[in-house]
Parts: sequence; C-alpha cells; structure tokens
Amino acid sequence: MKKSEAIKIANSLYGIDCDQTNSHFSKVNATKPVWWIEVSLKKIQQLKVPFLYFLLQKNPTVRVLKIPILFLSDSINNFRIRNDKHVMCFEINISTYQDVIGPNKIDLKRFLLAEQNFHPAPTLVLNSDKTTS
Repeated sequence: MKKSEAIKIANSLYGIDCDQTNSHFSKVNATKPVWWIEVSLKKIQQLKVPFLYFLLQKNPTVRVLKIPILFLSDSINNFRIRNDKHVMCFEINISTYQDVIGPNKIDLKRFLLAEQNFHPAPTLVLNSDKTTS
C-alpha cells in the first residue's frame, strides 16, 4: 500500500480530512515491530491545521492516529528530536502505540481514531458436508 491509498481509505472510511500535507504514512519496520515516522519541526510549528494524521499500516490493517498539533508542539521535549534533520522522531510500538525512542516513552494510543481490517474480496467457500463410507 502507498500513502495515497492509505489517505483515500482513511478519508472514505472514517470521514477525516487527511491529505499529503497533514498526514504521515508508515509500514511496520522490517527489523522490529514498530512504525517509524519523522515529522519536520517546521511542519509542527507552522502547519495551520489542528491535527496530524499518522496512517499506520500492518497488513492487512490500517490504523489512524489523529494527533493534535498543539499536543506535539507542547510536548516537543517528550519526543526524540534529530537536530541534524530538524525532525521529531516517532518509533511507535505496533502493540502498545507507545513511542519507544523518546525520553518519556509517550503513549499515543489515546489518539487512536480507528482500527479497521481490510481484506481482499471474499472468496466463495463451498459447503463440504460430504460423508464418506
């Protein structure tokens, strides 16, 4: 899944208004069970929207965190900041939604907007009530 697909799914299923500017997308890290996201400090300080949406994919599931910009700007010291890249870093545990790299290990589960499983189109299952003698 690409970010553009995740945005379409989130907007249509949950009635939110996320786009390329106010959302960040992550798949589960290949080496450990976390979602990794970096958000520009400039975006947090200058974005004129009330929320950032974290679109978190774990096949076949998409989870959405709706995080207030004010919370991020007020909590900047609670998260890992990479000054070389001017970003706030999130490494979110896929089970607990806890940021595992920030100095205060903030629980982000309170911002969980929706959890929905996406499955491929259903397949026809034939009744196999056959008796053998």
